[in-house]
Order: sequence, then C-alpha cells, then structure tokens
Amino acid sequence: MIVISLSTIEKTIYAVAALRSHYSRRRPETIPLLTRDHGPALRLLAVDAVAHIAQRIGVLATFDGDEQVTLSLDSNDLTFSRLIHHAAAMLALSTANVGYDPQAVDDYAAKAESLIDQLPQPGCVVVSRDPYL
Repeated sequence: MIVISLSTIEKTIYAVAALRSHYSRRRPETIPLLTRDHGPALRLLAVDAVAHIAQRIGVLATFDGDEQVTLSLDSNDLTFSRLIHHAAAMLALSTANVGYDPQAVDDYAAKAESLIDQLPQPGCVVVSRDPYL
C-alpha cells in the first residue's frame, strides 16, 4: 500500500505555483499566486487527481475523508510515492488553470502524464530503473 498525503500535494502545488509566478516571462504580478485560502479547493482537486492516477494505473484508491488517500499498490518505494504526489500536484494545477492560462494547463497536464507513465502497472516487477541495464 502507498499512502498519499494531501498536504504534501498541496505544498507541492504552492511551491510550483509560486515559482511559476516568480519566474514568469509575463509580469509576475499578473499571475495569480495560490495561497492557503485556496486550500479547500486544492484539496478537492488533489483527491480527484489521485483518483485519476489510481484509475490510470489500475489500482484501488481509498480516501480517509480528511488527509490521505491509500492506493492498493504493493510497493514501499519512495520513488513511486513521490511520483504519485508530484503527478497529482501537476494534474491539480492543470485543472486550476483552466479558463485562465491555456499554456499552463497544457504544460502541467503533459508533465503529469509523463510522471504517470513512469509508474508501475499492477503485477509488474520493477527490476531496474536504469534504462541502460
């Protein structure tokens, strides 16, 4: 089982949004910065994102109703956990930017899909993550 923390996803969302705002080629003050006031909405987007990932990789997802989602993926690998957290944050950011920044929607969605593609499918055995072995 892998436990996905919604607060970790939220922190990732805030960090990525802040960096995008700060380093934007447009005037940074025109890019809305996500704040803790957005937390409840971001949490819902995070739950939906994790559910989407679970569906894509074919595992069960159980939401505790508050802070975490448990995936029925037999792995204790920190790499997979972080991939899921980051992919969920990218999916949530993609959804959050719909209607405001089409380029961000595409960028975040593409990054999320790339991360999801790196996740193991149920029943697969990961022998090596080194593509040259």
